[in-house]
Amino acid sequence: MSRMLVRGSGVSDIAQVLGVSQVCVLRHLQRLAERAGPVAEKRHYERLQLDELWSYVGSKKRKRWFLYAYCPESKEIVAMVCGSRRAATVRKLSRKLGGVEVDWFCTDKWKAFQKVLPYENT
Repeated sequence: MSRMLVRGSGVSDIAQVLGVSQVCVLRHLQRLAERAGPVAEKRHYERLQLDELWSYVGSKKRKRWFLYAYCPESKEIVAMVCGSRRAATVRKLSRKLGGVEVDWFCTDKWKAFQKVLPYENT
């Protein structure tokens, strides 16, 4: 599931391909996001790609945002968080990356990323 996410598949696409419900996919992603600390074994990355994904359950008013840090070289999700689409969620992701040295963050220049991350590394 996680690899499909970083390959650009949305929650409904993942659910359809795997033959599971969207709620199942969201629960899996939320469990990944709630793990304590970074998932990574490494303590240094040359670059990490940061991106966000959203979906909803039942109503479009109940959006869930997943932000994740992905290393394209090792094909691993280094850290993931769930929350609102605000700088506070980016700070949560940044805290999960605490202790991990990153030379360069690749982002889509979303203002919340720019607000939280060191400018010289984005």
